[in-house]
Amino acid sequence: QPPGASMPHGGDLDAEAVVHGVAGALGGVLAIGLFFPLEVLRTRLQVGDPSVVTSSFGAKSRSGGPWGALLRIARREGVGALYQGFHAVLVTVGASQFVYFCMYRALKQIFGMVTTPVANLAIAAIAGSVTVLLTTPLWLVNTRMKVQQQRVAALRTQWPSVVGARPGISDFEAQPVQPPGGGKPYDGLVDGLVRICREEGLATLWGGMVPSLILVSSPAIQWAVYEFEKDRLADLHGGAPPSQLETFASAAMAKAIATVATYPLQVAQAALQCNRNSVRRDAGEDKASQRRYRGTLDCLAKLYHSGGFHRLFRGFQAKMLQTVLTAALHIVCYEKIVRILFALLSPWQMSGMG
Repeated sequence: QPPGASMPHGGDLDAEAVVHGVAGALGGVLAIGLFFPLEVLRTRLQVGDPSVVTSSFGAKSRSGGPWGALLRIARREGVGALYQGFHAVLVTVGASQFVYFCMYRALKQIFGMVTTPVANLAIAAIAGSVTVLLTTPLWLVNTRMKVQQQRVAALRTQWPSVVGARPGISDFEAQPVQPPGGGKPYDGLVDGLVRICREEGLATLWGGMVPSLILVSSPAIQWAVYEFEKDRLADLHGGAPPSQLETFASAAMAKAIATVATYPLQVAQAALQCNRNSVRRDAGEDKASQRRYRGTLDCLAKLYHSGGFHRLFRGFQAKMLQTVLTAALHIVCYEKIVRILFALLSPWQMSGMG
C-alpha cells in the first residue's frame, strides 16, 4: 500500500496517482532487476524443470540450495540463462506496478484516504484485480519464455526422450520444446502475444487468471501487514517515519506472511500458464482435450496427487528468498522515489499557484 505522501499544495488526483504509479514502477524494476536470477529459478522450480528439481531439491540433492542451483544453471547453460527474458520481465513488472500503485492511490483518494485494515485490504484487492485483468497476458508470455531455453537444452543433452506427457512426468517435461504450432521460440513479448493469440486463441492469453485473481489476496495481505507495522513504528517514533532498515524489515516480514499463505496457488498459476493448447487440427482433437489441466482446482488436485504437499510447495525456498528480498527492496526504493518526485514537483506546484 502506498504511503500517505500527497501532492504538495493540493495537487490534483490524476497527477498524484501518476506520481505514485511511476515510483512503484521504478522501484519494482530496480528490485526485480537486482534479484532476477532468483525469479528465473523460482519459475523453473514451480513448473517442474528436472534440471533444478533433481539436482537441487531432490532426494539425491548435492545441497547448495538456490545459490547452488543458480551456479549449476550458469555452468551448464551459461550466465545468459539466468537472465532469460530479462527485458520482457522488466517491461511487465514496470507496467504491472504502475497500474497497481496508480489505481491504489486513486482509490485511496476517492474514498478519503481511509486507513482501517479492512478498507486497506478492500482497496488493495480492487487495485490488484484490475492489474491482473490488464497484465495477465504479459505474465503468461514471461512464464513461457523463462523456461524455453532449458527445454531446448533438455532435449539436446540428457533428456532426449522427452517428447510429451506420460504418467508421472513433470509439468516442465510435458510441454513441447517449441511453442504450439511449430516454429522457433518466442522472440519477445510482442511476438509471444501475437503467436499465442494466432495459434492458441485469444482466451489463452488469460490462462492462469483465476489463480491470479485469487492471488490478489497476497499483495492485499502484504500491504495490510506492512501498513500496520509502519503505523506501529511511527507511533514508537513519535510520528516520525521509520528508518530505511525498519522499512526493509517490515516489508520483508509482510511479504513472507503473504507468500506462505498463498504459495500453492502460485505453483498452480505457473503450471496453468504453461498449460498450452497444442494446435493439432489434423488429429481432430479439440483444445480442451489437449490441455493437461482443466482449471485451478483440477491443477491443484493433480499436483498434489503427483507429489503431495511437497509438490505444492516446490520452489518455496527460492521463492521466499527471491520474493522477500525483491518486495522489501521494492518498498524501500518506492518510498524514497515517491518523496524525491514530490520534492521535485513542489517548486512547479508553487509557481503554478502563483
